[in-house]
Amino acid sequence: KEIADMSELFTYLIRSIERCQSELLEMMEQKKKAAKKQTEELIKELEQEITELKRRDSELEQLSHTEDHLHLLQIYPSLIRPLHTSSCTEISSDTQLSVETLRKHLTQLQETLDEKLSKT
Repeated sequence: KEIADMSELFTYLIRSIERCQSELLEMMEQKKKAAKKQTEELIKELEQEITELKRRDSELEQLSHTEDHLHLLQIYPSLIRPLHTSSCTEISSDTQLSVETLRKHLTQLQETLDEKLSKT
């Protein structure tokens, strides 16, 4: 009876750990996909900003050769307005934090389990 109970307990423990592992891997994969999507969106925004800056540079180059000062004064405000720039700090990745937290909890679990088993 005692052996069967211990065997059942360990089987339950192994299944629980495997389930937690599966859930963790799924969560990490979802975070990886989200980070990739966020990075791709940021790259797209930055490419659009680069295109806009090149356009402005071209316009400024053309205006630098113009003699029409009135036209220059009229168009100047639209050329100097700041672009909405994205911040690279918007990308967040707390995967490492999650892994460290999990490692800490698993170590605590292992220590507790070792302690309990050494008492039996």
